[in-house]
Parts: sequence; C-alpha cells; structure tokens
Amino acid sequence: MRKLGSDKSTADISTTVICKDTQIEASKLVSKASVLISGEFIGDVEVSASVTVGDTGKVMGIIQADNVLVSGEVIGNIHAIQQLQITHTGSVIGDVVVGTIVMDEGAQLEGTCKMRKKSSQEEY
Repeated sequence: MRKLGSDKSTADISTTVICKDTQIEASKLVSKASVLISGEFIGDVEVSASVTVGDTGKVMGIIQADNVLVSGEVIGNIHAIQQLQITHTGSVIGDVVVGTIVMDEGAQLEGTCKMRKKSSQEEY
C-alpha cells in the first residue's frame, strides 16, 4: 500500500485553474505551479512554471513565466524566459521578451518582440 502523495511523479504536479465564466481582478497572481486561465484575469501574472491562456481566456496585465501558451487574448506585455507560443486563435497586444517564439498561422502579435539568449539572467 502506497502513502498518498508518495509518488513523486504526480505529487509535485499542480495547476491553478481560472475557469471559463470566471473573472478575477487582482494586483498580482504569484505561483510556483502552472496556471491555466480560461476565464478573465485582470492583473499581473508571475509564475515559476507555465502559463496557458486558453481559447476562452483573457489576461489584461503583464505575464512573466518560464513558458507561455496563448490560445486566447492577452493585453499586456509577456516575458517568457524559455518559450512563447501563440496558437492560430491567440492574440497578444503588447511587447514580448522571449527565449524562443512559436507562432501558428493566423496568430496575432501587435507589439515588439525581443529574443534573449538562454544564458541571459537579466531581470525585466
């Protein structure tokens, strides 16, 4: 019999979810775990893992994370330390600073894009 949470492969995996039809207004969301936004978040998002803005998601604020996937709408700047991916349904209005960027056909980016070397530890 295994102790609950003793399986390292699943014990450390957690995701904060902001569901469709939910609106949150705050100065900042800070998380060490991944965040999935399918509703609306007004404020800044600072995550040590990944941020996903789903098809129905909308963020109005600055996003800072290791990886960012945008399928919905972001109005604000994005700092993706590793990778920013914007899908064909995604829209970003703001400046982005990334390690790498992947944009599907039909993806929208209105702003500037700066790519940083992975070894750069400069704060933004």
